Amino acid sequence: DATIYPGIQDLVFLNDSDNYLLIQAYSEGKEAVVNMYGTPDGRSVELQGPYFADAHPKGFLYNGRLIDDNEIVWRQTVTYETGEEKEYDIGSKYKDLPAFLVQEHTQKNLHASALPKTVLE
Repeated sequence: DATIYPGIQDLVFLNDSDNYLLIQAYSEGKEAVVNMYGTPDGRSVELQGPYFADAHPKGFLYNGRLIDDNEIVWRQTVTYETGEEKEYDIGSKYKDLPAFLVQEHTQKNLHASALPKTVLE
């Protein structure tokens, strides 16, 4: 996603662990899959979404505002070994949303890791 527009490679992340990461990327049909492997440090990560302007939990805001028509947003919850939790919203803005994404991810058919439809109503 960070290199979808030529000349704009903008993916940045910080490895805040004490060890190396192994990154494995491949495509599977229309899907891009990226697996990241590292040394366990007791944290767990939950990802909810994708959320769109017309398909998101009630009251959901991204950066304090509603999701734009050309955005996709995920919510990441990191739970540390101490029990501390941190939430991060991860968004991508497109010139135009890819048509297949809009068709596959509507309010009636959210991604399997998203909240159930009953939570959205």
